[in-house]
Amino acid sequence: MDGTAEATSGGATILPKLAAFALWWRDGLISLLPPAWLARMGRRPAAIDCFLQPDGRVALALAGGITARSPGMVLVPGEDAFAERLAGLLATANRDTVRLSIPRGDCLMRTVELPRPALAHAGTILRYEIEALLPVPPDDIMTDWYVELEDRAGKRLILRQVALLRPRIAAVEAALQAAGARLVRVTVGDGEGRPVPVDLFNERRAGPGTRFRALPRTAQALFLAAAALLLATLAVLAGRPAETLAAMAEQRASFARPSIREQSAAAVADFLVERQRPGAALLLDEIATRLPKNAFLRSLALTGDALVLTSGGPGAADGAAALAQSPLFSAAETLTAEPGLATLSLRIAAPFAGGRP
Repeated sequence: MDGTAEATSGGATILPKLAAFALWWRDGLISLLPPAWLARMGRRPAAIDCFLQPDGRVALALAGGITARSPGMVLVPGEDAFAERLAGLLATANRDTVRLSIPRGDCLMRTVELPRPALAHAGTILRYEIEALLPVPPDDIMTDWYVELEDRAGKRLILRQVALLRPRIAAVEAALQAAGARLVRVTVGDGEGRPVPVDLFNERRAGPGTRFRALPRTAQALFLAAAALLLATLAVLAGRPAETLAAMAEQRASFARPSIREQSAAAVADFLVERQRPGAALLLDEIATRLPKNAFLRSLALTGDALVLTSGGPGAADGAAALAQSPLFSAAETLTAEPGLATLSLRIAAPFAGGRP
């Protein structure tokens, strides 16, 4: 009787450890895949689709039930109608996972050029730069990236980074949490029929595969040699006499180890110091993203921290209101406005002032 109880207790103790080891190994393998592949694979399937509209309302439906041409019922997060609709979908789907799609206009999209050898550090570099550019706490920035083009001759990569300020979806997150739903993916552009291959709900942690790829090749070879020696040691411990353990320890100590210089991130830091993104390129990218679709840029003049631009088109008069939402500008006002033509004055925010033109 006691022997059976002890065996059952031992099995109950080892099973959680085996499950934790399997999850750790799976996360390590997943971390070896490029972020763009992970976004396209949909490794976190969602049972419910939630499309955020520009006015803050959302469309809810079962996964695959919403298209750009047929958004369905549009509701306000936090209201009773939203809670009732979500509760009905949760009961039908039998799962609590939700995918939230953001309009492209709500995101900051920037193009970054990196040398191909820096790809292993691209996530660190882009995260460092976007936190330096946006005057908000780092925890409020949701970002992901993908490789857009590759210059094989120049050995350079053109990356596209997408960033979103988390307060933009705070109301939706609160409403989902109150209803017992779980947000697992945040995509961009699906509601407009122009999806971007990113997942801003980036829970990918730096697993063992990420750290291993960041090491130089010499350090990787030495690490593999040390791992092979460790596995051989574990295999021999079960059957070899105790007197041979000292000799094996001496043999293991003779293996060369990666130096501190090889494991350091000095190469990444030096690259960030040497490389600076021109301020004008960032401003043009932000203006082109924020201007209404029925407006276009005619002229641009930068004097100190003041930016004066002239826009044309039917939506030219709405440019100041759209650009005032940008974190890059502290103020935006309309100087002159007439049908199809408007002159705007923008004040560059303090963290971005003084950059190279």
